[in-house]
Amino acid sequence: MSFFKTLVFCIIVWIPLFSKVQIRQAGSSTIYPFALKVAAEFSKNANHIVPFLESTGSTKGFSLLSVNGGALDYDIIGSSRKIRLDELDRIKKAGINLSEICIGLDGVVAITRKNQSLFKNLRLKDINLALKEKIKNKQNQIMDNPYKTWHEINADLPNIPIRILISPKNHATRDMFELILSDEIRKAPEVRELDKSEMDESHELLFDFLEKNDNYIAFVGINRLNHHNENFEAIPIDSIEPTFANIQSEKYPLTRKLYLYVKTYNYKTTEGLREYLAEWQSSRAIGEEGYLTKMGLIPITSNNQD
Repeated sequence: MSFFKTLVFCIIVWIPLFSKVQIRQAGSSTIYPFALKVAAEFSKNANHIVPFLESTGSTKGFSLLSVNGGALDYDIIGSSRKIRLDELDRIKKAGINLSEICIGLDGVVAITRKNQSLFKNLRLKDINLALKEKIKNKQNQIMDNPYKTWHEINADLPNIPIRILISPKNHATRDMFELILSDEIRKAPEVRELDKSEMDESHELLFDFLEKNDNYIAFVGINRLNHHNENFEAIPIDSIEPTFANIQSEKYPLTRKLYLYVKTYNYKTTEGLREYLAEWQSSRAIGEEGYLTKMGLIPITSNNQD
């Protein structure tokens, strides 16, 4: 009898240590293409099951991360912004601890069809004034945004209607602008909020809309533009081009860091999790000639470590 008790005890203790053989990751659509490549390399070189990957957006990803345990437990969330305090508090209340890994840099670029010269004098200040629902007048009074054309904001910009495509609520690119503006974003016709279906992994519907509608500006991660640069181009902001060097030095105004958030307990319960994360940070992935670098993920340096 003593022998059987010991055997049952050993089984109960052993199973949770490797209760999951497939890594599960959700989150940012910006990070998703990079994750597909890392997952393929990881499974090929380490002989592990290919990780399950899901593009949900950063905000939805953090809500998934607050679920603890079970077969559908997510190990990692990719995010194109830092976790918010309210999200972190909710996750901590669920008894979950996280580790944060900055995997690289990305530039959010203002894009338009190939008529960039129209907007060559665009400033971050102009974007702010075009997007805000309310502005202050010369008497420092709050008023509805009166600007209808770019020229009304900046005399060096074209006299054409303001037309901006903006990401839907709870999308990390939208969060970035709301943080910059510290205000509500105005409504149509000046600003058109994209439907969630138009912000899928490929952004094909977004680019299709821009193809059919002249003089619209949209904001996407620079790696998205790299797949469509035959018809679209990035607009310099404050006369700074979104080049590799300008993003890596964070000189470009709309530079952002990309993160992985990992459930620390799952290092014990998910087989291969440490090795998968090591692949993300390996020189063959994010080195000077790394496969992620070639895909458009910009490596961080000692100057822009968190």
